[in-house]
Amino acid sequence: MNATDVYADFSPAVTDRRALAELVKTDPGIAAAQATFQTTLEAWWQKNAPSIEQLAPQNGQKGNVYELRRTLLADIAETFAGQSLLTDHQVRGEFARYVDDLKAELKELNAQAKLAKKEKQPGDWETCKAAAAAIEARLARHKGLEDEAKQLKSDLRATEKKQEELVAAARAKIDRDEARRVILDRLHRLLIETYAGYLRADQRACLAALENLHAKYAVTAQAIESQRDAAAAKLKGFLKELGYE
Repeated sequence: MNATDVYADFSPAVTDRRALAELVKTDPGIAAAQATFQTTLEAWWQKNAPSIEQLAPQNGQKGNVYELRRTLLADIAETFAGQSLLTDHQVRGEFARYVDDLKAELKELNAQAKLAKKEKQPGDWETCKAAAAAIEARLARHKGLEDEAKQLKSDLRATEKKQEELVAAARAKIDRDEARRVILDRLHRLLIETYAGYLRADQRACLAALENLHAKYAVTAQAIESQRDAAAAKLKGFLKELGYE
């Protein structure tokens, strides 16, 4: 060992391996870095949301989703080039996957039918859904009773028809601008959640690395040797009592 060699040890707060998870979870440095990342991502969305909105068909002309994907991919990579939480490969890869998953919605920002199906409607909509579920349950319980099953199926068809009417009514109430706004809100939420999931995965990887170091180095060689010597001395005592020494 050279005089200039420096060795690090775990903080006294790390009483055992299980303590690492809470320390990583509550570490202010990690929290600050993730908050900065999310703030930057939010600012990036606000800057580029108008470009995404332009994908909605205008006068029968659709926006070029592939060209926008290339532009946004380069822009988000440049935006996060200075941070150290995720690599450039992770930033680009996660955004590419996000766009691919939502390509259909990006092409059809004015799709009121899709919106009506995805967004829950209050009032009778929930009532009809509950009624349909109850009828299905009764069908399962009484499938052996043919007459009752026929009546239940009839009731179910009526309920489904009512549900379709409610969907149609919901579509009629949502104009083009509102549909676009809600879908953009959905895309924004999914973008934030996508990268939040990646940050959580990165935090778990950090914890795993610390746990691996703890398993290897938390107990020093000197401590191991002391434990060995104590065990050897105890064994020697047992052997002496048994008359082997």
